[in-house]
Amino acid sequence: MGCRMLFLLVALLLQDVAGWTQGDYVPLLVTTSFQGQVTAPHDLPPSLTPQFGHNKAVRLGSLSTIDVGKDFDYKVSFELGHGLGRKTPWITVMTGCDTGNTANPCHVLTHLTMTMVYEQGNYGKIVGFDVETSYWIGPPGPPPQHHSHHIDNVVLKYVWIQEEHKDIHTALLAVYSASVIGSIVLLSFMFINTDSVRRGEMLVKDARKM
Repeated sequence: MGCRMLFLLVALLLQDVAGWTQGDYVPLLVTTSFQGQVTAPHDLPPSLTPQFGHNKAVRLGSLSTIDVGKDFDYKVSFELGHGLGRKTPWITVMTGCDTGNTANPCHVLTHLTMTMVYEQGNYGKIVGFDVETSYWIGPPGPPPQHHSHHIDNVVLKYVWIQEEHKDIHTALLAVYSASVIGSIVLLSFMFINTDSVRRGEMLVKDARKM
């Protein structure tokens, strides 16, 4: 039992090594969807990516490498880090702004806020991720000229919220220590019981001789 707990302790200690320190750039991948075509994910340049534990705002210029015009829905999706499983759903950047639209309001993305919840220990880790959007909403049809350019000029804010660090190392050491102490106590009882049985057998033998 003690060996098993020691193995679990070492494995979890090593698991916490992968993380960030204050100010580290956290990779941010972006995928676009336009006219039924989905692009391959690609990394944003470091100047536009979040920095661990630092609040900041950037402008996302040229989200698309093609001319989307005003006739099609355009969406993006972001993934935080590589293999962290922190991914946004599809976010509409522009919709309802085509010239033939007479029913649905025109929506143009203006602001995007990403909130990251993190723990700061020897190696910081991200434990929560959320995204909020803000739109300019206008009548059906193309937006005014000064709003139509938001598709390539979205304000992206990174907000970091620190959560109280859960010292898993200390907790595991406590569990391991308790398991070792429990094992020692159990073995002590086993030895005491064995010794008592032996003494009882000796007394029985002596009684029979008498």
